[in-house]
Amino acid sequence: QFPQELVNELHEKKHIVHFGTMLFSANDLYGTNTPKALANILRVIGQGMKVCVEITMMAFDGGCIKMGEKVIVVAGTHSGADFAVVATAASSAKVTSLQINEIICKPIL
Repeated sequence: QFPQELVNELHEKKHIVHFGTMLFSANDLYGTNTPKALANILRVIGQGMKVCVEITMMAFDGGCIKMGEKVIVVAGTHSGADFAVVATAASSAKVTSLQINEIICKPIL
């Protein structure tokens, strides 16, 4: 659970906080295993890549960013943020339109 006090503090500083559905957590989407397959392919690069792609699509689907907008996306684990990319935004309905323009940092696997 994300602390409400932190959400309020971020809103006061004009940040957008969005809580969305984890797109690759679905066992079945449109009658296929596509979400799990895509998640597994992205994990080849690193868990953070999967999360960055998921965050980008969630932010688009939630109305936080626009189609084609370039954004910096940061992901990490319980030990901290360790993966960041520059991505061109797209919706979860148009996964192939999402582009990873640059990997800013990633852990050594």
